[in-house]
Amino acid sequence: MSEHNRNPSTKTLYPLLFGLVLAAGIGVGVLLSTKPGEKPIFFSGGHVTELEEILRYIDAQYVDSVSMDELRGVAIRQMFNHLDPHSFYIHAEELKQTNEQLEGRLEGIGIEFNIVKDTIIIVAPLPGGPSEQAGLLSGDRIVKINDTVVAGTGITNRLVQKKLKGPKGTKVTVTVMRAHSDQLFDYTLERDRIQIYSIVAAHMMDRETGYIKISQFTQSTHHEFVAAVKRLKSDGMTRLMIDVRDNGGGYLEAATSIADELIDGSKLLVYTEGRHSPRENKRAGRNGVFEDGPVVLMINEGSASASEILAGAIQDWERGIVAGRRSYGKGLVQRQINLRDGGAIRLTTARYYTPKGRSLQRPYDNGVDAYFEDYLNRIVEEAQHHDSVGALDSADWGVFPDLLISIDTSRDLVLVRRLMATGILQDFCYQYATDHRESLARFTNMDAFDSGFKVSRELLTSLAAYVTGQSADFTAPEVTTAGVYVHAVIRALLAKQIFYLDGYYKMLNHADSEVQAAYRALLDKRNLISSERTAGREHR
Repeated sequence: MSEHNRNPSTKTLYPLLFGLVLAAGIGVGVLLSTKPGEKPIFFSGGHVTELEEILRYIDAQYVDSVSMDELRGVAIRQMFNHLDPHSFYIHAEELKQTNEQLEGRLEGIGIEFNIVKDTIIIVAPLPGGPSEQAGLLSGDRIVKINDTVVAGTGITNRLVQKKLKGPKGTKVTVTVMRAHSDQLFDYTLERDRIQIYSIVAAHMMDRETGYIKISQFTQSTHHEFVAAVKRLKSDGMTRLMIDVRDNGGGYLEAATSIADELIDGSKLLVYTEGRHSPRENKRAGRNGVFEDGPVVLMINEGSASASEILAGAIQDWERGIVAGRRSYGKGLVQRQINLRDGGAIRLTTARYYTPKGRSLQRPYDNGVDAYFEDYLNRIVEEAQHHDSVGALDSADWGVFPDLLISIDTSRDLVLVRRLMATGILQDFCYQYATDHRESLARFTNMDAFDSGFKVSRELLTSLAAYVTGQSADFTAPEVTTAGVYVHAVIRALLAKQIFYLDGYYKMLNHADSEVQAAYRALLDKRNLISSERTAGREHR
């Protein structure tokens, strides 16, 4: 039982919440290309519309110089503000990156990086990518890209990606500074196609319990899921926890394919229907890789779209327990239509419904701004009144969990969020891993690290000195007396340097109160076998 702060600071919560809104707000259900012969926007019957006529007059006669592309973008976005919250316009420059995320691949040098104090720090070279093959290491600092100095120059994430990403086969030279050395190392890397994995963790929690975390639903998610389940079953898995918290969605087909691996027969998984879209049923059909063992699916307010499709199918067919908090409430299906200028629109063409006919879409009658603001206010209200969250969850939208787990607002968790928001904790752990690379190398697998590495008082004292030296917003006592969640995050950040995200989540989950509550439910077979399930409640 963790101690709660009954009045958590709204300022502390809002940065996290806006991230969830962005993640959930762009979740999509179905993505298709423009049909051949479709008429482009702004034109009707071969005639110029009033909108295009106005834009031409502005271009020809307006007193000041203006960007016509920007004006068109503003006009398009204003149109979408009068539709639903999930129909939107994607500028040509943004479309490639958006598609890369959903397709699960990009072309570049294959690193995860952070920018700390105007310095690009390699968090981890991605497995099998050009950077790992060339010998770049976690903790290396990139000081030059080709002939351009990038250290201490106000570099941004967008500029780094622009310089490092590029077509497969092209080359880029990065100059790095390695810890404990004044020497600079030049690496000429040939860009390659990099696989972005949507399953960021898949490991055993105990001898029989497997854990899989899905970050988004991409083209490769189903294939990744099947491979992960088979590997975990070979390790002895007989029960499965699937974590789709903060998963904003993706391809509908990926979600239904995973549901098909869990649900037997030819059961209905989801159906879609719209004014111009006749009803289309998606049913189970294959012999799934895990149709019999106990299942718990974890959701929260950031689980949207495809995540809700999976949750709705599991819940309606009583295939397992859905644990967490009410999902985002996005029950609209978008179709991608490519435009002549290289951009695209994602237009809502249908609603999707769970097997029992539930539409999960949250109301948006009061407009787009109110839609997102109401979502944020609801999360803050839940955090401030977690003991009565069940009363707040009486609305008829989203997926309401079978096991309700309140938001954790403990002092420990708030401290971690504050530290990570500044980047101080991450930077300390990167440096620690670099300074202790040889001693950490003795841990050849995650289990060895889990049992062998403990957060010592000396490490916490060093962290406190580093934190207080970087920011006056923290005190040494609050760091040195931190609880188990802070210890878990330190271990997780260090494990990430060795075992990537799988190691990160394995260490973090030990102290994640939501994961532990769902784990207890998974072990309690009485919760998993019920002819008439009643929504559970777990308040901490």
